[in-house]
Amino acid sequence: MKAAIERVVDGLRASKKYGRLCAGMLGRTADWAVARSSSHGEALKRAKRKLHQICGAFVEKKRLAEARRAIEGIDGVCDERALRAACMEAMAVHASSRERLGILDRLYPRIFEITGKPSTVLDIGCGLNPLTLPWMGLARDAQYVAIDADCEIVSLVSLFFEKMGVRGEARPADVFAEPPRGRADVVFLLKMLTTLDQQEKGAGFALLEALDFAGAVVSYPTRSVCGRQKGMRENYSRRFDGFRERTGRQVTRIDLGRELFFVLTERT
Repeated sequence: MKAAIERVVDGLRASKKYGRLCAGMLGRTADWAVARSSSHGEALKRAKRKLHQICGAFVEKKRLAEARRAIEGIDGVCDERALRAACMEAMAVHASSRERLGILDRLYPRIFEITGKPSTVLDIGCGLNPLTLPWMGLARDAQYVAIDADCEIVSLVSLFFEKMGVRGEARPADVFAEPPRGRADVVFLLKMLTTLDQQEKGAGFALLEALDFAGAVVSYPTRSVCGRQKGMRENYSRRFDGFRERTGRQVTRIDLGRELFFVLTERT
């Protein structure tokens, strides 16, 4: 069994599409696939399908080079408009952050009106969302920790933090198996709960309940990849009604663009 899992991991590492994912994600997915397959070929295909479902559809490897060039261009940029333009150019390569570009000026004032401006931020499954820092208006000494399973994404966010002098870190991790520890003023889980639930039913809320935070921002897409809505707003709202009743957390809904946000604050 162990040898079969290692063979699948080796096959995933050799893939241009999935080789950039962290070791924990590859190992866990390989284990899952081998347990459900009768041959190495079947297990490798099954693992690749699962990884595509989880994270493969957000960004193409070749487009990450475009994001890196945009971030590298931040050197010496003092004008706020130019800085935001560079960040938007980089974020446009990632499907999730691209959909959010048109609402940034409205989004963070709404969020921080509810949570207050955080001194510590934890961004789980961050993608390129940390590049929205120029819209957040955080204090210079605010700490920002960004986590993603994609090591190349983590490298880009680390470069951005370095260019901007951000007090924080970006690190690769499989949060499904290794939930982050420590308290944060605000946790971002943008389009992350659906990703976790695709791996195991209920895993998204399980992680949310395991985290230690004063405030959290959870979001969901309101349309499928092909553009259909399918009652998604109503479905996600019902889920959070249940979460609020179960945990006593205060929950505020924000509906902007093609994304539905739930802002959680302290228990009542």
